[in-house]
Amino acid sequence: MNEYASAFGLGQKTGVEIAESAGILAGPEEREAAGGVWQSGDTIQAGIGQSDNLFTPLQLSNYCATVANGGTRYQLHLVQSLIDNSSGTVTETQPKIEESLDLHKSTLTAVKSGMRLVATQGAPSLIFNQLRTEVAAKTGTSQVIVNGVKKNNGFLITFAPYDNRRSPWPPWLSWQAAVLPPRRSPLPSSNTGIRTIRTKKPIKKPVPC
Repeated sequence: MNEYASAFGLGQKTGVEIAESAGILAGPEEREAAGGVWQSGDTIQAGIGQSDNLFTPLQLSNYCATVANGGTRYQLHLVQSLIDNSSGTVTETQPKIEESLDLHKSTLTAVKSGMRLVATQGAPSLIFNQLRTEVAAKTGTSQVIVNGVKKNNGFLITFAPYDNRRSPWPPWLSWQAAVLPPRRSPLPSSNTGIRTIRTKKPIKKPVPC
């Protein structure tokens, strides 16, 4: 399980040009390092993203983009280019492949189809069904403890267009992935969906994802 999670970049730094956390990938070694004991039931919880797992929004965004593009995980960047002040030379940031996952087509199809159903039949469908662009999504719950009280936050990852072959956008706009930060609400999934739409605006140049 953690072999695949690591291949998708979960629990490790993305390489982006700002300070970031590696997060936590749940497992026996991580639990023992924290002074705890890993139980068999923890494996079940970890398998659905709970237990000690702690991932950053950037990790989840890149994970989503890797699924969307068919299994290629790229190093993330915020810097598009560097300009030398003395010479004026411009050095463009080049895409760097971190991992190429050998995923069965049927597996990818099943995952993407499920994410499309979330967007069309789940809570976010109230918003996503109003769009002309087909969106795929996965809801989730980010749990935090504030002053000793556990609170649930709505969390959503999305990518668009769902079917790249029918995309009306230019090729370099394809497979945009977004992660929406946690937000407390009675209907976290639908509220987060509203915020997702606001992020899906065309960009001037492609960003590897």
